[in-house]
Amino acid sequence: MKIDFGDAFSDVLTSVLNSLQFKGEVFCYARFTSPWAIKIDHKDFAHFHYVENGEAWIELEKTGARTKLLSGDFVIMPHGDA
Repeated sequence: MKIDFGDAFSDVLTSVLNSLQFKGEVFCYARFTSPWAIKIDHKDFAHFHYVENGEAWIELEKTGARTKLLSGDFVIMPHGDA
């Protein structure tokens, strides 16, 4: 579903996120080669991760649960977990 906002077109998710007036920052935009790792400490805000190409693993510090991420995957850690 597309919603016409004058000259710009938007999907429903974009409309909802815009209505919530989220604010954000890019903390890291990087290109990595194997082997690599990043540790992100717990924060009081959500973490967002996007795999543009290649693959990666995300592991939760509390449980050790791991999930493989592929190109195009987008992950939201809503409680800022490490």
